[in-house]
Amino acid sequence: MVSSPAMQISFKLISLILSLIISSACYSQTLQLGVSSSLRWYSLSSVAVADSNGKTSFSNINGSVDISGMNRPLWILLDRGHFQYENLETGVYAQLSDLDSLGGRVALNRYFDTKHLVAWHALEMVREKVLSTLPSLQNISWFDHQQKVDLKYSDGCNAVWDGTALSFFTGDSTCQASSLIPDLAIHEYGHALLERISRRPVADGQDYSEGFSDSLMAILGHDPLFGEGLYTQRINSHIRDLRYLVTYPDGWRGVYSGSLIFSGVVWSVFSRLEKLLGAEQAEQICLKALLLSARNLAQDARPQIVEAAKLFNRYVGSSLQEIGKGELNCIGDSELAIRNIQVATATSCAYGRLADLDHTQLTSLNALASGSYPKSIEDNKKVKIHFLITKSGKQLSKAVVHLDVEHFFPDDVVINYEYKNKTYHLYKGIEELPIPSQLEIPLEHIGPGQFSISIEDHGNSFDGQLRRAPVLDLYWH
Repeated sequence: MVSSPAMQISFKLISLILSLIISSACYSQTLQLGVSSSLRWYSLSSVAVADSNGKTSFSNINGSVDISGMNRPLWILLDRGHFQYENLETGVYAQLSDLDSLGGRVALNRYFDTKHLVAWHALEMVREKVLSTLPSLQNISWFDHQQKVDLKYSDGCNAVWDGTALSFFTGDSTCQASSLIPDLAIHEYGHALLERISRRPVADGQDYSEGFSDSLMAILGHDPLFGEGLYTQRINSHIRDLRYLVTYPDGWRGVYSGSLIFSGVVWSVFSRLEKLLGAEQAEQICLKALLLSARNLAQDARPQIVEAAKLFNRYVGSSLQEIGKGELNCIGDSELAIRNIQVATATSCAYGRLADLDHTQLTSLNALASGSYPKSIEDNKKVKIHFLITKSGKQLSKAVVHLDVEHFFPDDVVINYEYKNKTYHLYKGIEELPIPSQLEIPLEHIGPGQFSISIEDHGNSFDGQLRRAPVLDLYWH
């Protein structure tokens, strides 16, 4: 049988259509760029994809990049983002291969250094969210320039902003490389950001700068644990917990305890709004309030951590009014309080009383240790403090011990507790980090009866000091 010209044309047309279908099946017109790990997927924004003719397309905040009309092969170019990376373990160019088997999702850690990409994700994400939340900041020229990032600054467990560059430490036997922890990238970017948007010298309030950076991390990560996953040899892998409440002025011990006075307010407000409005809206409201309070904090505001908390509180209240949720904040003259603990005096019609966040404090038990304070904690000895818990409620919901421990070598300090004649480990000091002023006790290890805290010095030089009587706070439903 001989086919007619019309049939030949039809066959060609069908073949062309099939070819296009097969081609579109093999090559998605949109790629999702990110970092793949066993725990999660990090989307990568501001990544350039180029074709053989030099046509370039960039990924958005969700990691999505349009490659329609682009010729193969495709190349990833990691020198086109908003940050300039130094000390890379791999290069900044890679040819994508096997796109037909990737299903549109491309894990760039197949091609590049993972530490580079985790930091990339965090830095590009926070930059984009800051500018989209407060577009007026785009008028600051700093945002137009590539910022330097050093991925291999030094051994150790830290990251720093030195005024000109973000630097990450490579880790040691006790911790991971800090560039693998998104919280640290966001935190250090927060220091740089505050320097650029604040109308006053940041050096005036280092505790506020730390609190601002911790708050930025918590709002964007929806998580009160700063630096979770950094430490590999500790019971707790994080650096700070923003749920530990520190009050002003009694709780102020220095920069890091001071930072929790501010960040504790921010986290308490965020967590409350998250329950009432959802995480996305809580993030928008709190990030806007954080940026506006930093931008508009008065030159003569003292102390910054308290005045910034009041201003943050006021901006949250304004946003709630705008979305018709004013009943959450217009409570009249009030104190900005968390679980009945005064933090700062708030203005009328601000966010109001936050005492109902999680628990109601029914009792605060003072230490029953005999003698006067301060108490010396001598080398290879310990100080033990006894509590007698005589009151119980329907259900114990939180137990926190407040300590004021000083030591020149904090890594010499070990804190344990005893309940029902059994000893449990609570905290091991870390080099150069202050001893936390608040430590939470597991609920299964506390109740009516005798309860003891012991503070031990395992070193051979410099005695420690328990500066004042500890307090045990119990929260009951």
